[in-house]
Amino acid sequence: MTRLAPALALVAATLGGPAAAQLPGDLSNLAPQLWTDPNGCQHWFMDDGVEGYLSPRLNRDGTPVCPGVTAASYPRAQDNLPSYTITAALWTDRLGCQHWVADRGIAGFLSARLDSEGRPVCPGKQSQTITLDADALFDTDKSDLRPEAIAQLNEFGQKMQRLGKSRVRIEGHTDSRGTETYNQALSERRAASVAAYLEQNFNITADTRGFGENSPVATNDTAAGRQANRRVDITLLD
Repeated sequence: MTRLAPALALVAATLGGPAAAQLPGDLSNLAPQLWTDPNGCQHWFMDDGVEGYLSPRLNRDGTPVCPGVTAASYPRAQDNLPSYTITAALWTDRLGCQHWVADRGIAGFLSARLDSEGRPVCPGKQSQTITLDADALFDTDKSDLRPEAIAQLNEFGQKMQRLGKSRVRIEGHTDSRGTETYNQALSERRAASVAAYLEQNFNITADTRGFGENSPVATNDTAAGRQANRRVDITLLD
């Protein structure tokens, strides 16, 4: 795959094209795949033929994964900007996260905007997302809910009912101890565990994602930072 024109038809809408009224919907149920751009950098992408999402794959230190790319061959390899010669615009998705957008009508590029530490820039996300401390929900290296977690999830489920909400996205996160593969699997199991409880007890439809150690909110060099990174984010969708 060398371009994502079908996948990024939504870009025209974000830049005021004929379909400007069409906003991207939720893409949680799409399986992410890897695509390597002409510069040798890897990206996660999802596409259902109408809507698409493209985000750079990052190393554990937050830098782009660009096998074989050097500063000499691609001086801007560490920049989180499209390599097109047209102007990039900022677009904010329904969760409040920002993305760089570039579109020439045939080929488009959509990439998550990152801060200096490689984390997504989501200034509007906090108003729609609650964060639960994973240490309060699970024992170490486990994904079964602790008895103490039930009260927290019951409170959340009851709040959802009062608000008339019925759909959420649940994201699991870990610290960087252990292998990246192990942390990814653990984060997925924990997200699924929370989702199963809310679905069974409050009839809430939950889309789940596991990010492992790849979306930290604090440093993993301290105990306090690692604890902050061990979390479950729940975002209200509708």
